[in-house]
Amino acid sequence: MKRIIVFSLFMFPLLGIWAQGTCDRAFDKAVSLYNNGKYKDARMQFSWCQTHCKDRSSTIYQGWLDKCEKKTKEQDKVAARRRKAEAEAIEQRKRETIERKERVERNRYIYLSVSSAVEGSFANIEYELEENLFDIDTSLKFTRDSLEAYWFVRVILNIYGDESNGEDRHFYYVEANIEVEDAVTSQVRRSRVLAEKDGTYTIPEERAPQWVANKIYNKQRDSFYKKILDAITKYLHR
Repeated sequence: MKRIIVFSLFMFPLLGIWAQGTCDRAFDKAVSLYNNGKYKDARMQFSWCQTHCKDRSSTIYQGWLDKCEKKTKEQDKVAARRRKAEAEAIEQRKRETIERKERVERNRYIYLSVSSAVEGSFANIEYELEENLFDIDTSLKFTRDSLEAYWFVRVILNIYGDESNGEDRHFYYVEANIEVEDAVTSQVRRSRVLAEKDGTYTIPEERAPQWVANKIYNKQRDSFYKKILDAITKYLHR
């Protein structure tokens, strides 16, 4: 039995409406891309519309394509100038880095940082050590700019009690931990220096650390500092 297929003339206008709606959305998308500065994307979209949509004249699409082309060239020029400026900035930074490295190796400045957790007379150890280092070797040069330093010298000062301490016996060591870092090679050398133990039988425990530290400072300052300075300078002249 043969099948009879009946087509309604009303179906064809529906297809036309669907196609027109698709093209409207495609055109609106192209305009949106253009308005958002995406000119190359918009150019592609308008080109698609010109090929596949006949609801507008080719002249209208070509006008939009010409506008996209003009804006694209302007955008490309701006991008090219920006890339050129960025490349020049990178080259400038490279030159400055090389110049700074050469200057650092030539000047061999020392960046000295000292931290003391010992209360009392050792509070000014940073300035005293810098003066003493310069007195030992006048060729040594210091800087407060860490970017200009060839050597980073770090000294950490602490105090701790002797194991034999009792209720009426308070003896302490003052300890200096030292790091000397070569800023060019990043090599770090370390030393540990102790002042000779000293103490008290008469000062209360809560006051004893500062009292003993001051006693060590007054009796051993020169010899203790010399040990620290010797540990530092032996690395600086390697």
